[in-house]
Amino acid sequence: MTTATHTSNELSTIPTPHLADADRGRLLSLLEAVLDGKKVEMAIRYHKVTTSKPRKAGVDYKKRLSHGPEVLEGRVLKVAKGKNGWYALMDATLTRQPIDAEGAVITSAIGWTAIKGQGIDAVLGGTINGKDVDEEATAQ
Repeated sequence: MTTATHTSNELSTIPTPHLADADRGRLLSLLEAVLDGKKVEMAIRYHKVTTSKPRKAGVDYKKRLSHGPEVLEGRVLKVAKGKNGWYALMDATLTRQPIDAEGAVITSAIGWTAIKGQGIDAVLGGTINGKDVDEEATAQ
C-alpha cells in the first residue's frame, strides 16, 4: 500500500500546526519510510480533525488503562494525498479495539484509523523496520 511517486518536498507541505520541530521531523521521516515501502509503527497524541463520527472510549472501543483516547499507536498502513490533502491510515488495534455491548473485543471489526497532520499534537515514538526512528535518521 504505497504511493509510487513522491518526494520529501511534497511531504514537507503537510500542515502540522501543533507539532514542535523535532516531532515534525520524526513524523516526516516516518511517513517518508511508509512511502518507501518500509514497515512503520508509531505512537502519536491526536485530536480529531476529520468529519467522521467520533468514537467513544468504552463504548466504541476498549478503553485503555495506560493512557487516554488521544493516544493512537499502531502500524502506518498507507500515506497518500487525497482531494483534501495528505492523510495516513493507521492500524491502531492497540488503542482502538472495537467492542460489543458486553465490552468484548470484536476482532473481525478491527480496521484502520485515518489521521491528518493538523490533528497530531505529539509524536510519542516510532520505528522504521523495527529500528527507533531517531536511530534510523542518524544511520542514514
